[in-house]
Amino acid sequence: MNRKNALAEDSEAMSKPKKLILYVDNEWAVIEPVNQILNRLGYETVVTTWCSEAVNLMRSQPERFDLVITDMNMPDMDGFELSRALKEIRPDIPILLCTGFGALVNRQDMAAAGISEVIPKPFSIKDISMFIENALERS
Repeated sequence: MNRKNALAEDSEAMSKPKKLILYVDNEWAVIEPVNQILNRLGYETVVTTWCSEAVNLMRSQPERFDLVITDMNMPDMDGFELSRALKEIRPDIPILLCTGFGALVNRQDMAAAGISEVIPKPFSIKDISMFIENALERS
């Protein structure tokens, strides 16, 4: 790639508005590296460790967020409950559920809760990037 093409791509990337992800997880050991990955991929993030706070954030500014990524197991509600609560506020928001027990997730329950896709833990940067891009394209 020559310098002109690289500058054109950089200019194009800067002119595109960044997508904002609401990221919900209660383990800081997971939050910090995943948040860094999301930022490196070009996404802005709002991070919370409580599902109830995520619901309040969505309720206060429903159009602010482009996507939600949540863990399955949280202290105040699980990923399915959070997804249903967020979908009541904003039915079109894509939601990705992260879990180490993806094989145990019932696809009917997932669809009923409005979850776009399950991201199995552990995941690679390539995997999470693909899941996010696919969810945003479908929304």
